[in-house]
Order: sequence, then C-alpha cells, then structure tokens
Amino acid sequence: MSEDRTTLPSSIRLRRLFTGSLVSLIDYCCRSPAESCGGEELATSHQVIFTRRGVYIKQTGRQHVVVEPTQVVFYNRNETYRIIHPVSGGDEGTVVAVQSDFLFEILTGFDPSTSKRELAPFAVGHAPVDPAVLLAYRRLHRASNASCLETLCIEDAAVSLLETVICSAYRSRGLSATYSRKGTAKTRRDLAEATKLVLASKPGADHSLEAIGRAVNASPFHLSRVFRSEIGLPIHQYLLRLRLALALDRLADGYENLSTLALELGFSNHSHFSTAFRQLFGISPSKFRDAFPRLGEIEILARM
Repeated sequence: MSEDRTTLPSSIRLRRLFTGSLVSLIDYCCRSPAESCGGEELATSHQVIFTRRGVYIKQTGRQHVVVEPTQVVFYNRNETYRIIHPVSGGDEGTVVAVQSDFLFEILTGFDPSTSKRELAPFAVGHAPVDPAVLLAYRRLHRASNASCLETLCIEDAAVSLLETVICSAYRSRGLSATYSRKGTAKTRRDLAEATKLVLASKPGADHSLEAIGRAVNASPFHLSRVFRSEIGLPIHQYLLRLRLALALDRLADGYENLSTLALELGFSNHSHFSTAFRQLFGISPSKFRDAFPRLGEIEILARM
C-alpha cells in the first residue's frame, strides 16, 4: 500500500502508529463502495497486511485472492496490484512495513533460498491466519496504540508477530517452519548475558533492538530470538521487571515523588509506572511505600 497522498484513493484514510528503523506500522481504513476493480496500486515497501474487518479481493496478474480477517497478505516492494471490493463497507487493517535487511534475515532463517530472491523476498502472496497469528497481531496493534510504550516494546512485539506469521505461511503450504539456530549454546548464552549487562547499566534509557544489537554485536532479529530463548522473556519484559525491581528498593526507602521516580526509571509518566507496578506486584507504588516499615520502625519492632 502506498502512502503517497497524490495517488491514494479518497476512500482510504491512513494513520501512522509507529515509525522505527526496523518496522513501521500504519493503520488503514477504506470506505470504498462496491466496485468491479480499482486502479493499479504500488507497494512502496515490503509489507505484511492484516485485515481486522471487511473483505476485498487482491488481484495480481491473473491471480485473485479473497482477503478478510482470516487471511494475511504479503507484498514485495514495487509489486503492482488491483483491489476489488465485492461489497460496500470497505475494510480496515494494519500495514506492517518491514526494512529490507531485517526482513531478509527473518526469511532466510526459514528459507535459505530467499537470498536468491533479492527483489521479491516473499515467496508467497498470502496465507491463512492461525490463532497464534491473530493473538500476536492484536498484541502488536494494542502496543502501537499505547502512547506510553517504548520503541523496544513495539519492536519486540513486531519480531514475534513476523516470526509467527511466516511460520504459519510456510506450514500452511506443507513446508518446513523450523528456524535455523545460529551459534553454539555458549555463544547464545553469552549474548543473552551481554544484553542483560547493557540493560542493567542503563535501565532508564529508551532502548531499541538496533541500538542494543550494536552494543552486543548482534543483529536485532537474532538478538531478540536468542534472548527470549535463553532468558524466557522478551527483552522489553525483562527490562520492565528490572525497572520495577529497582523501584521496590527506592520505595522501600520512602521515596516520595512518584512522578520523578517513574521518569528516572524510564517510564513515560506516573500512570504508566503505577499500572505496571500494580500488575506485577498486586499493589500500587504509594501503598507499598506507605506500608513498608522504615529502618527506625524495624528497630522499634525488634526491641518489642
């Protein structure tokens, strides 16, 4: 889908949710009336498109594909196509535009022959959406609509979604859906530990997969997969728990200004911090602080 407003049909509205160095997310809303066939369109990037509601037909040459919420569609950059709306009402969904090198690394891990398709890395044009893909898409869409969430959170969710949807696409065609692991057990563990050190050294920083990858000499996709496999958590969730563990210590000392503490630890605001704290510990930061005995109180209790 092109974002060029000079060629975009008047019936389509776009809303950019996230722009990153690895992926960009754009929500679209099409209110086209029923028509036999629209004009020719051009995909300006490698894209994975998820439909939330409605139905349309993608026409590429002589191939016609019915697209609705149970189908995901893949577009190679510079691919031309036409859209047919069989019924009025249009459709809505999300465009996940993927940076070329990032996409090639993901696809090559599943299909080494991708390296021979430089202009058209996606070997398939569509695939059924299984439950795991639906859930991963909804998690990413929710994350990208939450202004309080950071780049790292959205990129981690995007990696999970892309990996899941590509697995599903290969599996639906009876092909191997196993990603080839890279490195020995020791190098993978060392990479995870090096990543933990980067995060612990600057827990309040606005990290990104690309920046962390440069620091530990690993590609963003490889880094994300290895960390999740070795540590058992996505990178952004590990960082969140680290920040909240640090918050416990500060609150136990009676830290008063929760807004300042939230910003120091990397949260966007007081509300974001309080919500995350309550979800993990089952109590608000202020209630934990007020209920936690101070050192002087502990000494008094010890003498009783």
